[in-house]
Amino acid sequence: MLTKLSKVIRCLGRAIPGGSAITDGELVDSFLSDHDEAAFAELVRRHGPMVLGLCRRILRDGHDAQDAFQATFFVLARKAASITRRETVGGWLHGVAYKTALKTRASKCQRLKKERQAGEMPRDTLGANNWEELLPVLDQELGRLPDKYRLPIILCDLEGKSRKQTAEQLKCPEGTLSGRLARARVMLARRLSRFRSGLSGGAVALALSSNAAPACVPVPLIGVTAKAASAFASGQAAFGLVSGKIAALAEGVLKAMLLSKLKAATFLLVLGALLAGSGILTVHGLAGQQRGGTPIATKILAGEKNQKDKAEPVALELKEFQGTWLAAPGGSYLGVITPAEQIKQAGHTFAVSGNQFTWKTALHIDGNEDGVLQGSIRIDPNKKPKTMDLTFKLEGKTVTGLCIYELDGDTLKFCFANAARPREFKTTKENPDLRLYVWKRALGERWSRASRRQDLSEKAKAAYEQIAKLHLCAFSQMDHRGSIAILSWKKDSAEPMDILYRMGLDVLPQLAEALDDDTPSKTITDNRGRQKKVWQVNELVARLIIEIAGRDFVLTTEPKLGALCTEPKVLTLRELASQPGSETDFQKAILDWYAKFREKTPTERRIADLNDSWFRNRFDAAQWLGENKSAAGRLALVRRVDSMLDDKKLEESTLVYSELSTYASALGKIGDKAGLPQVRRVCRFLAAERRWTYGSSSFYTLFEAYHGLVLLGEKNIVRELQVLFENDGNELDEARQMEFQEHLDKARRW
Repeated sequence: MLTKLSKVIRCLGRAIPGGSAITDGELVDSFLSDHDEAAFAELVRRHGPMVLGLCRRILRDGHDAQDAFQATFFVLARKAASITRRETVGGWLHGVAYKTALKTRASKCQRLKKERQAGEMPRDTLGANNWEELLPVLDQELGRLPDKYRLPIILCDLEGKSRKQTAEQLKCPEGTLSGRLARARVMLARRLSRFRSGLSGGAVALALSSNAAPACVPVPLIGVTAKAASAFASGQAAFGLVSGKIAALAEGVLKAMLLSKLKAATFLLVLGALLAGSGILTVHGLAGQQRGGTPIATKILAGEKNQKDKAEPVALELKEFQGTWLAAPGGSYLGVITPAEQIKQAGHTFAVSGNQFTWKTALHIDGNEDGVLQGSIRIDPNKKPKTMDLTFKLEGKTVTGLCIYELDGDTLKFCFANAARPREFKTTKENPDLRLYVWKRALGERWSRASRRQDLSEKAKAAYEQIAKLHLCAFSQMDHRGSIAILSWKKDSAEPMDILYRMGLDVLPQLAEALDDDTPSKTITDNRGRQKKVWQVNELVARLIIEIAGRDFVLTTEPKLGALCTEPKVLTLRELASQPGSETDFQKAILDWYAKFREKTPTERRIADLNDSWFRNRFDAAQWLGENKSAAGRLALVRRVDSMLDDKKLEESTLVYSELSTYASALGKIGDKAGLPQVRRVCRFLAAERRWTYGSSSFYTLFEAYHGLVLLGEKNIVRELQVLFENDGNELDEARQMEFQEHLDKARRW
């Protein structure tokens, strides 16, 4: 009774703001233990929109989609006990729904063929658009992503959950989740590019939200599905609730899942027998000794040379292995995660060159006191899971270690065994033969590899070589804004940042690529006594891009519905590290700007920035044009001043006043008296209606504009300012009056 009561209370908590929401895993447990139909209905309500949306994308027929939808939850009701990670029911349902929809489509095509009506399949009005051609393969390619990338897309983009909710469900930090989601969209874009070129991670995100959005599930359908699925799970007939066709469809999917499992088990048993027959012995700590003959697994991995369809993926995958890898957290032995301190003490490194590897460790290896193993590596990326064999000499005998592996960008994971190849990426207390290793590329290795690509220009290769050294950079000097000074500005400096800066605009594509490199550098600052900060490579790269381009890059995001703040959120490139997952959008913005302005002169680029949406870029452009005494810049500044002051809808603010004074000062520095009328207009505007008294920086703004008149040769400017103060300064408090007089004293020295 107490158990029932506690469950009721917890379920009620879902309806109370701030109440503790019951998890998917708890709902599954409740359904399995008590045959709780209400718990199952909640699962249908949560995940039904995603499932129905998938079925509609593949089947393009409303009735067929609802049949596949119900059959999917029938399978869940029967197979719920077999789900090991119950907090990720959504991911499991996505896979089952995809199989069910394919089976429904195949059955319908077969039926239509028999009826000699194999024309175009019936379609309902689901809304065609540019992405319609990709909808049939979207879920197929999504299903091929690793779980850590697939699940964030399913939960965030297909089920519409917030990043915070998704991070809590997957038990990972929100920043980590955002990074995985961004990378998942990029990976999915690359896969979909085979069907449609020119896709980016941002485009995929937009497509997922607009074309693959969750479908609306009618409330009656939720109740009927839950009731019928409960009956189906217990082996009872669901007549009167759903058609027999749906139950038959569910039985067909269950049968297919069982056959697939049996095939995999049979293959593993046969392979295990073959491996056992090849006579592989155990070697403590790292590898197994071979009694005789070449392991059959090695022959399988080698493949036939004339099978180009297999050899090409092997060569491409092996190319990604090249370089040095360092042991990273995440490995395990006997079911226990290896502590970070132990990883550090072991000092494992794994280097691959061609088809040869060198494995070094500070630990003692039986038969090799130097702690170094060298030999050949053979991989087969065509297998599932992917396989790898490490063959080397130990005590004069040839030994082969059998592995399965995953290679994801700069992370390599493999499970190593002596006697038989592992089946999954985990170790257990019962099997001391298994060891799981996780590796990260050595710092800078990614960019060293990139520099060796044959399709690059010499400048691009040189840029990658310098980027590979950025993690070694150590800066400490602070400027007036509290930012680090990343450039020495010395023409002969050999510092990577200075070399890249001298390369100029041509290396922006390579620098933009490095914006996702969050490797810590040796730069540590305390920001004038505040908390110490370790700078990442991409933060240094961001500031270098700003220096080279002469401008900042900005992302603007509209507020979400219901948000307290209704103003658009602005994120600058300087703030890159504060918003994980924004790297892709910044890369696109930078590359778009580079494509548009790479052939323009510095003056043309600054003139364009005078009309930029980001005020800091407008200010910096004006200052540059003034300091470089640009004649073309004078014309652009004149047009800008006139357009602002002629605008009857100009929204006045201290920022607008400061912008106008900056333009007046720049015109003064250029020194062409043709700009005098506009400088005068600015001064009169600021002096009128006591605008010069608004805000803490208003005096600076006023005197900056009047200084432009002095630079253009105007006389008696100090007297004009004195009269202005005498007429309108009486209402200022004593401190402000003294401040004005200090500015006036400085003006007398102009």
